[in-house]
Amino acid sequence: MSSSSESYSFPRKVLVATAIISAVVLLILFLGAIFRVILIIIAAILVAAFFRGIGRWIANRTPLSRGWAVLISVIGFFVLLGGIGWTLSPYISQQFQELSQQLPNSVQDAKQQFEQRPVGKQVIQYIERNDIQEKLKGNSGKFFSAVFGVFGVLGDIYIILFMGFLITAGPKPYQHGIIHLVPKSSRKRAKEVLDTLGVTLRSWLAGKLLSMLIVAVFTWLGLWLVGVPLALILGIIAGILAFVPNFGPLIALLLGVMVAAPLGMHKMLLTAVVYIVAQIVESNFLTPMIQRHQVSLPMAMVLVAQLVLGVFAGILGLVLATPLFALVMVTVKMLYVEDVLGDTETLLEPEKRMQNKGE
Repeated sequence: MSSSSESYSFPRKVLVATAIISAVVLLILFLGAIFRVILIIIAAILVAAFFRGIGRWIANRTPLSRGWAVLISVIGFFVLLGGIGWTLSPYISQQFQELSQQLPNSVQDAKQQFEQRPVGKQVIQYIERNDIQEKLKGNSGKFFSAVFGVFGVLGDIYIILFMGFLITAGPKPYQHGIIHLVPKSSRKRAKEVLDTLGVTLRSWLAGKLLSMLIVAVFTWLGLWLVGVPLALILGIIAGILAFVPNFGPLIALLLGVMVAAPLGMHKMLLTAVVYIVAQIVESNFLTPMIQRHQVSLPMAMVLVAQLVLGVFAGILGLVLATPLFALVMVTVKMLYVEDVLGDTETLLEPEKRMQNKGE
């Protein structure tokens, strides 16, 4: 009797294991297919976190309700952005036009400067001999076609902003919807995790925007002091690219060096020094100071996340790798390390802020 039951249980176990493996594979394939959509949703949540963070700051310092404070934050942001654009648009548009006209000549000047050095000459000869430029053009075409997709980057931006404004106007239904997907016994913990993730995003975004502003101003003043043309637009570009760790500052440095190429190797070196010092200040002083109030992210793991997400989702994955990695760290810490392993001795900074708020 026992042997027959075991013979019947074995095929059943095989079927159950096959079903579980098939379900996991289908889930992975499904997530891979909609991974870009997930990133767009995360970008929209970042937009909502930005405006609601400003609204929270206004509401805590004025008698206004949270709803009116958020509305003022949205209107005030666009009014401020429009005012700055109106004031600086003549300078920015002029420098941007000069940059687009000067950049092709700057590439040739940079090539000539490198050719005057033995090492640089060998590098350029290697590039020309292996036809790397043509390969880069071909790969870049494939890369951008994969990144922008059917609707293009402008369509993605429109969807992100529209969805972000919807979440900004009323985040509660989305939060309650997620909480009600878990059993009743775990809903309180689910709310704690979601609230902590919200604090993580707000603090990370506030720190990153402050860091971007400081990098932009520092780069602009540094390039202006060393006499590099188009310092304002280069500083703005450096600040924007600082949103993407590791790769963004490198792209900004290469762009600045190419613009300084017509002025000679001395100016190119000074320009590189300005960007490197800005990166050192940002990495060793600004980031540690800002991360006292947010999740401390291991830079090696951030780089791995950027490489993986860059392969799967192109530029969008590269840009959103850091906040997504921060969310994953907090989620794993709270749901696995604390709830499964029972290790509650060390708390992340967002958890400490939520605890202090609860007290």
